[in-house]
Amino acid sequence: MRSIERIALFLAGLLVCAAAVPAAAQSGQLGAGVSFERYGFGDAASTGIESLTLLTLPFGGRTMLARDFSLELSGAYASGRLVRADGGESKLSGLTDTNLRATFALADQRVVLGATFSAPTGHATQSVEESEVAGAIAADLLPFRITNWGSGGGVSADASFVSSLGGTNVGLNVGYGIAREFEPLADDERAYLPGNQLLVRLAFDRNVTSSGKMTLILAMQRFGSDELSGANLYRSGNRFQSMLSYAFAAGSQSSAVLYGGWNRRQRGTFLDASLLGTGDETPAQDLILAGGGFRMPLGSGAILPRADVRVFRSNDGVGQGYTFGLGAGTETELGGLTLLPVLHARFGNVLVREGQESGFTGITASMTVRFGR
Repeated sequence: MRSIERIALFLAGLLVCAAAVPAAAQSGQLGAGVSFERYGFGDAASTGIESLTLLTLPFGGRTMLARDFSLELSGAYASGRLVRADGGESKLSGLTDTNLRATFALADQRVVLGATFSAPTGHATQSVEESEVAGAIAADLLPFRITNWGSGGGVSADASFVSSLGGTNVGLNVGYGIAREFEPLADDERAYLPGNQLLVRLAFDRNVTSSGKMTLILAMQRFGSDELSGANLYRSGNRFQSMLSYAFAAGSQSSAVLYGGWNRRQRGTFLDASLLGTGDETPAQDLILAGGGFRMPLGSGAILPRADVRVFRSNDGVGQGYTFGLGAGTETELGGLTLLPVLHARFGNVLVREGQESGFTGITASMTVRFGR
C-alpha cells in the first residue's frame, strides 16, 4: 500500500475515534447511502451508446473536536457500466478518491480556515475501455452523482471571510489546490500532472421580504498548465460561475426555493499538441441551470418535490443538448436516524455532431441514511 494511502487510513481512523468521544466533548454526524442512475438513448447508432448505468455507495462523517474545530471525511464506491450500440460493454468499478477536510473558525465564526487532503484511493489509472466509461459519465450534460473515479490526489487550502454591509451578508472564499501526478492509462507509463487551481468565490444574501431571502454566488476558477512527462501539455480555460436563488416561506410551515445559474468555461489551449496528437484548442462551453424545490412538513418528516432544467452548449456543437428533471423525496426522522429516499426522472436530447442527435431518458433512485446532528 502506498504511504499516502496509509496516511489517509490513519486520518480516517482518527475521525472514527473522534466520533466515539462522548457528546459532552463534541458532536458529530455519520452518513452513508446508495444511488442508482441509468440513462437510455433512443438512437444508439448516433451516440454509439445504448445505455449508461452508475451505482454509487457514498459515505461520510463529520465531527466537532472543539467548538471551532471540525474534521470531515467523504468518499464513495462507484460502479459504472456502458453498453454500446453493438451490444458490447465496458465497466469501471472501485473507490473514488477519499477527502479529509479540517476547518478552524476564528473571530466568532467570521473567519474560517480550511484544508483538504485528497487521498488517491480512487481508480485513477484505467484501461482504454474503463476510460471510455469514465469519460461518458463525466459529460456535463448528464448530472451523474460523481464525475471521476480518481485523479491522483492532492491538497488544498482555503480561507473564508464573512461580514455584513447595510443588511446584506457578504462572504469571500479564496482557495488554492495542488494536484498530484498519476498515470491515467494502464498501458502508458507517462505521468500526468494536472495544473494547480485557484478558486475565488463571492456570496451575497439579503432578506428581501418578511419571509424571503435572495442569495447570489459568483465564482472564478483559474488553472495552471497540465503536464505530461514533465512537458507542458494543456492549459484549461478559466471558469466563471454564477447562481441566484430565492428561498421563501410557502404557507405557515412549508418553504420553497427557486434558482438559476450560468457556468462558463473558456476555451482551452494545447501547449504541445504533438504529445497527444490532438487539435490546438478545446471549445468554450456554457451550462445553464434552473429549477426549484418545495418542502412540506408531514408528521415527523417532510415531502420534498423538485424540478430542474439543464442546457449545455459547446462552441463546436459536440455533446450539447438539454435535460428536464422531475422528482420527489421524503425526509423521515427515527430517533437519531434521518432517512432520505429520492426518486427522480429525467429526459432530454443530445447533439452528438452535426446531423446526429438522440433523445434520452433517465432515472435516479437513491437512499441516504444520516446519524447524529
